[in-house]
Amino acid sequence: MAKIKFTAVPGLIGEITDNPLFIKVKATQEILDGVQKKLTITNKSISYRLYKAKERLQFFGSKMQYYVNRGKEVPEFIEQKCATLTAEIKKIEPLAREELFIKEGDGLSIPAGFWWLPETKKTEFHLNTKIKPWIMDGLRDYQEDAMEQVFKYSRATIMMATGLGKTLLAVNIAIASAKSGMRTMVIVPTQYLVGQTVKVIKEHHDSVTGNSSKHKPKLGSDIMVSTVQSAFGHIGAYQTVIIDEAHHTAARTWTELLSGAEQATNVYNLTATPFRADGMDLAIHSFGGPVVFERTVTWGIENGWLATPKFYSVELVPRVRNGHKVIVSDRSLATTAYSKLVSHRTVSKYLKRQILNALSKNKRCLVLFKTVKACNRFRDYCKKDPAFTVAHSKNKKPIDAFRDGKVNLLVSNDRLLSEGIDIPDADILFLLTQNSSDVTTFQSIGRVLRKTKEKSEAVVIDISVTGYEQFIKAAAKRRKVFKKIHDDVKIISEKAHGSQT
Repeated sequence: MAKIKFTAVPGLIGEITDNPLFIKVKATQEILDGVQKKLTITNKSISYRLYKAKERLQFFGSKMQYYVNRGKEVPEFIEQKCATLTAEIKKIEPLAREELFIKEGDGLSIPAGFWWLPETKKTEFHLNTKIKPWIMDGLRDYQEDAMEQVFKYSRATIMMATGLGKTLLAVNIAIASAKSGMRTMVIVPTQYLVGQTVKVIKEHHDSVTGNSSKHKPKLGSDIMVSTVQSAFGHIGAYQTVIIDEAHHTAARTWTELLSGAEQATNVYNLTATPFRADGMDLAIHSFGGPVVFERTVTWGIENGWLATPKFYSVELVPRVRNGHKVIVSDRSLATTAYSKLVSHRTVSKYLKRQILNALSKNKRCLVLFKTVKACNRFRDYCKKDPAFTVAHSKNKKPIDAFRDGKVNLLVSNDRLLSEGIDIPDADILFLLTQNSSDVTTFQSIGRVLRKTKEKSEAVVIDISVTGYEQFIKAAAKRRKVFKKIHDDVKIISEKAHGSQT
């Protein structure tokens, strides 16, 4: 995936406005036209939805025309289908392309995170003049280097691979901001992380509060740690905003939230994956600035900070009792195919055998499905053995038990565990997501790469299920991610399943 080049546009002049969310840029019309083109991006996910909706409308429209041409009454369900699809197209078509600028007089207003675009700046609005640099005790050398870079700027992004201590950097920035007299908000992806981050901050700074559906905030605190849903109505009062897992910020909910940060002069993004499957990568930086410090998974492995991974891509072919392969039509929804194939007895039998083998060797195992429903079906296959208890959004006790070392197995869905949960000593990851997203794959792998004194290697067993074309293509994409990280990737076909991986 191509990286964004944060290079200035020759001839573009920038100046600060009364609104800290935007900067004004001026240039010749030719240069401004180029900037507008650069800041107009296509949402691939919505574009695909739009394409499929138009394709289906054409299909049902031809059906309707068939009845009209023969003077027959059009069936009600066809009319309803056409009306529904027409309404959907009208709703999502404007969202397929997004312009990250506003035309204003003889220039443009662009998000303040794009401070790197102007070649000439009339004021030093991109430099940090309000937060006094402060480094907490115990940071690693590269974490201190990250802080040194980020404190130079008013808006900046840190790209730090999962397992290299990204959360500590968010904590460090928050405390430095609070010590400088700036009201500070830290936005994290889950309410679980709210409590976790508040706990870490309290070790260094007392005036901190949590804000989520399970945390009632103390509004006078220097620092508020909040989920995005709970931040609405509060963010406008904060001068510093720190965003953990910032690759989410291109989403419309985030755009609505961040547009309310009317006093935010200092904004910092932290993410392990500064890219998106929908092609909206540039939008990540519109609010929080360019990447000023980067440490990848490969760097972490090569420099001894992360465990060395071994990847096994296991190809399973679900079969019925007479030996025939289970096939799902390519026209079927992915959710339907997932439910039918991943929960098949062939898959569950193989997975259980591998898990029990690993547990017998005292290995700590993470098992990630795409859905909680699939987790529960696997648990049921294991006859509701307590060892296979499923963690989900309403039952996080298994996570605590796993972290505390009370159990060596944790089964959950990738959305709950793929981001921001601190599980430092997992040895083996079983992936059954059938996911094609680079972001989700990178995040999931990071769950087992944290290095400890007892662990220098980690194992990822990616179980790819055949019988559905999308899953086969997704498996190939995941292998590309594995090979970007490490060249030790073994593909194991169904014939090799007699032995334990």
